[in-house]
Amino acid sequence: MTIKSYQASSAIEAYRFVKFTDEKLVETASAATDNIIGATDSTKTIEGDVADVFLPGEIALIQAGGTFGAGDALTSDENGCAIKAEAGDNIGAIALQNAVQNDVIQAIVVINRTNATKTQAENTETQGGQS
Repeated sequence: MTIKSYQASSAIEAYRFVKFTDEKLVETASAATDNIIGATDSTKTIEGDVADVFLPGEIALIQAGGTFGAGDALTSDENGCAIKAEAGDNIGAIALQNAVQNDVIQAIVVINRTNATKTQAENTETQGGQS
């Protein structure tokens, strides 16, 4: 199991997406464009405490911030909860179960970054002209 401990730069609720504030500190992810690194375990963390984070490839529990289905790509809402990702969002996990708001479900942590600095044409060109 790949769980890594990081110091929390602020309070973090259980079952939330997190991002780095620097190489040693994490905080709750707060937007679909955040560079999510993983999901916290079942422990609520206060500032300065250790947050255990499930990293890519691990099955973690995550709290839903909306409705989505098994197999949907997930990103973060403003509270670090999982919501269905849309085009242009960074992905933090893939849902393994259906969910409605506030459900805690299983998801596999998967990191996929969207390069927001490239236009759609540049992204298509980079992929060998395939759409």
